[in-house]
Amino acid sequence: MYLYFLPASKGISYTTSYSADKTSVTLTLSSPEQSYVTYEYCEGYSDPQADDLSNWMRIEGRTLTLKNSGKYTIRAKWSDEAKGWSDLPMTRTVDLTGISVAPGTSSSISAKLTAATKAKISWKKVTGATSYQVYRKEGSGAFKVLKKGVKTTSYTDQTLKAGKKYTYKIAAVNQNGAVGKAGKTASVTAPATVKGVKVTKKSATSVTVKWSKAAGASGYQISRSTSKTKNGTLTTISGTSATSKVLKPTRGKKYYYKVRAFQKVGSSKIYGAWSSVASFKLPAAKSTSTRSSSQTQSSGSSSGTGSSQSGGTQKALWFMDYVKISQVPGGNYSHAGTLNFDVVGYKGNSNIKAPFDCSIVKIYKKINEGNTVVIQSDRKVQYADGTVDYMSMAFGHDNDVSDLKVGMHLSQGKVFYQTGNYGKGVTGVHSHVTCIKGKFKNNLWAKKSKQGNSYCPNQINPVNALFLGNAKVINAKGLKFKK
Repeated sequence: MYLYFLPASKGISYTTSYSADKTSVTLTLSSPEQSYVTYEYCEGYSDPQADDLSNWMRIEGRTLTLKNSGKYTIRAKWSDEAKGWSDLPMTRTVDLTGISVAPGTSSSISAKLTAATKAKISWKKVTGATSYQVYRKEGSGAFKVLKKGVKTTSYTDQTLKAGKKYTYKIAAVNQNGAVGKAGKTASVTAPATVKGVKVTKKSATSVTVKWSKAAGASGYQISRSTSKTKNGTLTTISGTSATSKVLKPTRGKKYYYKVRAFQKVGSSKIYGAWSSVASFKLPAAKSTSTRSSSQTQSSGSSSGTGSSQSGGTQKALWFMDYVKISQVPGGNYSHAGTLNFDVVGYKGNSNIKAPFDCSIVKIYKKINEGNTVVIQSDRKVQYADGTVDYMSMAFGHDNDVSDLKVGMHLSQGKVFYQTGNYGKGVTGVHSHVTCIKGKFKNNLWAKKSKQGNSYCPNQINPVNALFLGNAKVINAKGLKFKK
């Protein structure tokens, strides 16, 4: 084979330059200058005479870009096209152990609240990184270094302020202290302290709690307590847009109300601080019955519990001051094929009263059950059609039944319920009502009509069940009630 030797004074030389983001170093080879020279390299030291292609990699042109520090061997082979390659390549060992090639960026980052003032930031490991720098900005401000020298792939920020938005990013650092470029960002907002809490009277038996929307809130929690400093009955309201809630406290008692925001994180709730306290007291009822003696058709009974027939049998009376029916029994939609009916309030009066002396026997609180409350007469009552028997009734969609309990006794005419819109798919404020003949047998939705609507097996038309009493008819949808 024809051999061609470079002059002894010639050797392999190079210059180095860093990329703009300092994540790589480029070697530009400047000699030998012969056009027929081919350059190859391998990591570490290797026998320059070896032709093992698994070790040696060709350098295209005269530049070599490396992303890792360490030692490399570069060899130059030359030839002329007619006589083939030289078998005595020129070599040079390049030691890049001390160079500061910065690592790359993390492919993902996440941030989540772990407490009202804490957030955990996590990211994926970066090749070549020995530590990380965490950056944070508050609101629309500039990023600042929050923590250096983090050895793991997560960090907990324990300095959050209520209502502030924080954005994070991280940069990897290698063993030589070279800092990589910070990549993707992640943000959290700590729940703000609720402000503007006010309590006003809604009706004789209910109050409205109002507050201002809080940053970072997924929902809110209300405390109603007889103590100014201790938590009481807790009511949770989900939804970022909720700013009010109707509650029914015990009349004649002073209550203290406060509200706090929460943020849903997975299956947990992260609560913010409680608001300032607002107090309110509903006036006590003047009597045990809100109906007048004429309304309840009392025959001299001081309790106003209704008309006394032979043997003192009580009449079952219409349960509101007004009769305003929005859907009749056997009507359309959810009433088709049933004797269920809907009523609405009138002139701001949405109170529902006990139609007879009774007790609460069942409360259905799930969203698809609509806060439905079932009452049952304490004894047999007189039906409008002349029947004398026990009677049960079911009322649905009150927005808050937290003050009601199974076993609670209600005298005829006592307000215990209100129209509302609580329930799955409910439209408009109303109450869904069912009259049930006899004692309740825990089977409110046991049957289905041909139209697919659920109903109680012992349901009865309200015209056959209830006397009108002195209730004022606004719109009975053609139903005729006996006085």
